[in-house]
This record gives sequence, C-alpha cells and structure tokens, in this order.
Amino acid sequence: MSREIGPRAHLASGPGCSVEHEGEVIHVHVGPVSLRLGRAACEALTTALARAMVTLARARRPRLVLAPPAAPEARATEVQGSARVEQGRVEQERVEQAGEAAPRELAALLAASFSALELAALLGPQERDGLWPWEQVTALAAAMQADPRRWASVAASLDQRYAAWVLRLADAPARAAFTAAREAADPAEFSGILWALLRRRRASLAPITARLGEQLVVAALSRASP
Repeated sequence: MSREIGPRAHLASGPGCSVEHEGEVIHVHVGPVSLRLGRAACEALTTALARAMVTLARARRPRLVLAPPAAPEARATEVQGSARVEQGRVEQERVEQAGEAAPRELAALLAASFSALELAALLGPQERDGLWPWEQVTALAAAMQADPRRWASVAASLDQRYAAWVLRLADAPARAAFTAAREAADPAEFSGILWALLRRRRASLAPITARLGEQLVVAALSRASP
C-alpha cells in the first residue's frame, strides 16, 4: 500500500535508495543521485539491471559438470586418498611454517654466540648440572625447539646480537645468505648469517644451514689456533 509524500506517491525503498511516483514521472533516488524517468524508460532500466545482475552471478559462479556416480569402493578409496593428501599438506605446512631449526647448527651457533656464564643463565641450574659445555648448548638447542617461550627468549638475545645481519637478510633469498657467507672471514659474521636463516625455521633451508654450521665450526677453530 503506497503512502503519499506531498504530491508524490512512495512506491518502494531499500538501503540507500527509494522510488517515488508523480504523475507520469518516476523518481529514482540512489544516494545523492536522483533520476526522473518516464514509465517506459524506468521499465527498460529495470530490465537492464536485472539482466546485468544475472550475468554477473553467472560469471562468478563456477561451472559445474555432472559426473556419473562412483561405486562405493571407489568413493571410499577417493576419500582415503584425499585424507592422506590433506594430512601430508598440513604436515608439510607445519614443517615449513613452524619448523625446527637443525639441532647441530643451532648448537654450534649458541656455542659461538654465548659465553659459559651466559649459557648457564639461559639454561638454569637444573638443566646445566653435570653437563659438559657441548652438552649444555645441545640441551639449550633442544629446549628452544620444544618450548616456544624458550625459543622466543633466546631468539630475542640473538636478534639483538646479530641485528645487522637479521635486517640485511630478512627478505633476502637463501642464495644471498650463502654468497655472503663465502665472503665472510670472521666467526661473528658466520654466526650472524647462520642465525638470519635459522630464525626462519624452514626445513627447506636445512642443506644451507648445515653447510654454514660446518663452516662456523671451522672458522672458530681457525681463529682459536695459534
């Protein structure tokens, strides 16, 4: 049932729009825009808008193709295969995005980065009692992998210590880090480059971090030799 708005009759309304009728003129209001249309022009516009929306809906909707129903055995096999694929995808994503740094390389980095007193403070008395120095850094590396809070705590110290390399290689490809390592001559530089990769916690970087870890040990031994 229409209601009168002065000399005009209110026909319909919606969010941000309304339609009114006045004699032979139809007023269409859309936001700040108003159109004065005759009945024929209004019908043509309405038809064109309806067709446009149908075309848009069809363009956005994926085309469906009917397939013959599969046998129960085939459906069960397909479901199991899909489940295995999904499980593999989730596992790969977990390893790639929240993966674990290689323990030997991480232990080598910790040994090169912290003094005995610093390691003792990071481990705590119960964790370090009775352990040789290499066992201490190995224990700390394992604790970092097992406990996200421990990782975050030690990572903050390493980030501060090797801030220059972390910033330099933050978005750089692994090849750039490997090239920088070949030009490095100081164990501190090796440590910074290695940490810039290990902190990403990507399993795909394991071959490079393993090589850098070996070079870090060699550089440290060379520096210690008389």
